[in-house]
Amino acid sequence: MPLSRYNAGVSTLPRYYDYQLMIQKDWSANHSARVTFFGSDDVFKSTVSGGSSADTSGTLGLATRFWRLQGLYRQRLTDRSDFKVTA
Repeated sequence: MPLSRYNAGVSTLPRYYDYQLMIQKDWSANHSARVTFFGSDDVFKSTVSGGSSADTSGTLGLATRFWRLQGLYRQRLTDRSDFKVTA
């Protein structure tokens, strides 16, 4: 049954936050280090309201949240080889 039959309305409220921060230090042409911090906070909410019946009201929500911290150290050994450590 369509919601319009019950005089109900649907509202959707998406929210998307993404962020990142990167800091890099080059000690020389052969040595460098980098720290990266990034993440996301995404929320989606859908609300059905205003219906003439309690069966046509409600909320549905979904959320995804995460953050990561990554470090990288690089040392150039020769023109053709690098040593890298990532954590």
